[in-house]
Amino acid sequence: MKVQQINAIYITMQRLRILYWVLLTVLIGCKEEDIRPEILEQNGIYDFRLEGVPNENIRPWPGFGVSVYLPADYKGGNKIKVSFKRSKKGQVEHLTNEEGWVNGSVTYEGNLIRIKPVFITVVPYKPAEIIAKGAPYRFKLTGRSQQLNFLTRHWGSDFESFDSSGQVRLIHKISGTVEHTTMKATPPASEGDLTPVSIDIPAELAAGEYKVVVYRRGKEKVLPDPLILEIGDIVISDGNHWPHFVTDTNRVLTISGYNFVKEHKYELELNNDFRTAQILKLKVVSPWKLQTTIPDEVAKDNYSAKINIDGKNKPFSNMFKSDNIVVVESDYNQPQLMSLTDLSQRDSTEFGLNVFKPKTTFKKGQNLLAIIFSPNGIFHQGKKLILKDVTTGKVHELYHDHLTGVFSGYLLSHIYFPIPSDFPIGRYEVVHSSVPDGITRRYSERYHRIITIE
Repeated sequence: MKVQQINAIYITMQRLRILYWVLLTVLIGCKEEDIRPEILEQNGIYDFRLEGVPNENIRPWPGFGVSVYLPADYKGGNKIKVSFKRSKKGQVEHLTNEEGWVNGSVTYEGNLIRIKPVFITVVPYKPAEIIAKGAPYRFKLTGRSQQLNFLTRHWGSDFESFDSSGQVRLIHKISGTVEHTTMKATPPASEGDLTPVSIDIPAELAAGEYKVVVYRRGKEKVLPDPLILEIGDIVISDGNHWPHFVTDTNRVLTISGYNFVKEHKYELELNNDFRTAQILKLKVVSPWKLQTTIPDEVAKDNYSAKINIDGKNKPFSNMFKSDNIVVVESDYNQPQLMSLTDLSQRDSTEFGLNVFKPKTTFKKGQNLLAIIFSPNGIFHQGKKLILKDVTTGKVHELYHDHLTGVFSGYLLSHIYFPIPSDFPIGRYEVVHSSVPDGITRRYSERYHRIITIE
């Protein structure tokens, strides 16, 4: 080895030795608050102290807050007590009556805790323990999500949904299908009680036995008792798209729901005020889906739809609280007349959506409200209703009054058509017409009900 190389190695060793002593001196000379997680000071929290918890047990949780690892000899039970300052020279603060804090103390078990805006996750010394129920968790499938509740020890604080520790896997025993869902803990009722945790069971799960695996602090925990889901009553989903469209190029119609099993007979009944009812067989595609193909001989028209199961009508609703509509038409680009009503029929869904129940009788001089399926509002030009007297065959028209405006809802346009005071009384079939491109007039299929003007 050359002399120059030996000298270079010697110099490097000397420098590393000096750097070691410098770093050691700096660390020994640091005050306790100098090595606290920077996330606290970045959010205006200084001199953060946790009673009974050494400083080295408080670690950054990047971007969100800090993780607190309780020592084996922690004597605070299921509570933590903190003190901090809101400025470097400020007074020591003790949180009082803010998000569960009382005099600086808060229950950490099952709680989502923070000092605004910083989240604090508390990890007990002992690993989380799930208490066995001693029997399977049994649920009937109802078409709605349900809650599986279990009890734990040493759960620690709850996590925001962005943390992977909140994940749950449901593994079907026979098919091996894995479904993902979420869980949420709540604080125990009193000191020393077990911590309740709830798992959300999605409505769309298949019947059968499931292994339930939860992730807690990066580790898998398997519930000692299985989850068993059993077929419940047949449910026609409220979420069925309203309306169903059938065109020359797509004749397949799908009904959504829950607990469809092949042991039953399913039928789709199509009705309107002009034709004999038509009954079509529905095929079970899955526990959540029925299908049929509309034959070509079913005439183009608007129809109300009913579902019959084993010969009995199964009532079902839709999110618009209106008739369940099937529109058999030539072209999806036709305007679609969904409902005729007026402002007296205004209602609201559980999600705050304004809807209108249909009606068939109107008075001269009032505004008739037509609800048109209109994605992107493309049918807003040249709007009119064409009314044909079912007795005389005479045709009359109602025109949109621009002063009354148009207001749009979920894929729908609600359009006012004033009925003149001299409009002939009678019973009418109704078609909507518009000029979406400003050139070509288009017509909807006939409304499924005869309306009366009096």
